[in-house]
Amino acid sequence: NLVYSSVILEQPLEKYIEKAQLIVKGVVIKKEAKEEKHLLKQYTMSNGVLSENRTEVDAIYTTFTIKIDEILYGSHDEKTIDVKMLGGCNDEGSCLNISSNYDFEVENNIVLFLNFDEVNGFFRSTSNGITAYLVHENSSLVRAGEFVVANRNNQILSEKLQENKLTMEKLKTKIQDVKNEQ
Repeated sequence: NLVYSSVILEQPLEKYIEKAQLIVKGVVIKKEAKEEKHLLKQYTMSNGVLSENRTEVDAIYTTFTIKIDEILYGSHDEKTIDVKMLGGCNDEGSCLNISSNYDFEVENNIVLFLNFDEVNGFFRSTSNGITAYLVHENSSLVRAGEFVVANRNNQILSEKLQENKLTMEKLKTKIQDVKNEQ
């Protein structure tokens, strides 16, 4: 098993909306993890110049098939969408765990902020678990990852303890605000 860890600095919700090409609300109807070859971005610094390269890796990816109930931002013509996430556990018991990931299960009601990876040809969460939400019965949204975030005051906040819970209504209002500013 391989584990990666990351530190996440919380940003305003509007920044995540602006980064997304598509935001969908739906239900997970299929989940499958297997080894796949993809090109990953790799950044290097040389003489003060930052370069982006793509490196082919063979790693475990989890594919979530989402039945779309509502498109909140952007456009998509299909009734379902496949979303890939680096990491997960395959049928052979090998796992790749990344601290900023999310873990959806079949039948979860979800909201995902998505971008299309043109190089690899699939949709992915805009900011891993930061932009992957479970929708609860009372329409509150809770991030689907088991991680903590730091706010601008360098305070570590557990998702479970955050005071200002996001709801579907608040999210739709923020999305409309971003659309109005574009």
